[in-house]
Amino acid sequence: MMTRRTFRAFLVLASCPVALGTSGCFDVHNVDQGPWVIDDFEDGDLKPADPNFGPWTCSSFNETTNQNCSVGPDAGDQSTNSLLLDFTVDDPPDGTQEQGGAELYTGAARPESFSGYGEMVLSAKLVSDGPPLPSNATLQVQLGCSSVQADDGTFPGTLYVVQGLAYTGDWQTFTLPTANFGSPPWIATHIVGGPTACLERVDSISFAVAPDLPDGQSVTARLNVDDISLQ
Repeated sequence: MMTRRTFRAFLVLASCPVALGTSGCFDVHNVDQGPWVIDDFEDGDLKPADPNFGPWTCSSFNETTNQNCSVGPDAGDQSTNSLLLDFTVDDPPDGTQEQGGAELYTGAARPESFSGYGEMVLSAKLVSDGPPLPSNATLQVQLGCSSVQADDGTFPGTLYVVQGLAYTGDWQTFTLPTANFGSPPWIATHIVGGPTACLERVDSISFAVAPDLPDGQSVTARLNVDDISLQ
């Protein structure tokens, strides 16, 4: 279970440095309610097909020692290209499980409404390059909504909703009902208006891998994602 989420709040907070409590502060980028491609990766670069989102990048969370990641094109699921996250997570032998992990991430120039769509569809696979991932390792899609209000009256800039993927080492196509995105149980602060309010103001998308390594263990693994769309 992840205990801390590293978000890049500056992606949207910089657009309104003072009056965060003002509902009109953040304009929402609305998209065509037909099928909407976030990215199919066929151009071989890191820029999503949705022009509102910035280049894909990678990072680690709950940082421990010797963590690293890289991101780039790779063979796709019955297509030329997908996006590859190659990462290593080490949990140092210090008597504490650090809960480190890695993620693919893209941030939006302004919040985007996903609420008119019934499903997010994508393909993915996750495999280790050595010892297998622990059986309780998780892969999640996380939709950030840093401009929404929390139930404690603040605008913390770190809120998001999640949905898990039952991954394997082979390509799978996942159809994720948008209604099944929910607030992460490891965060006590909740969104005013619930997950629906977050879906109306999405400003980041990430694919987060939490290996749940035992103390003193390490893993190197590869996550591929392809053909991300809203339908």
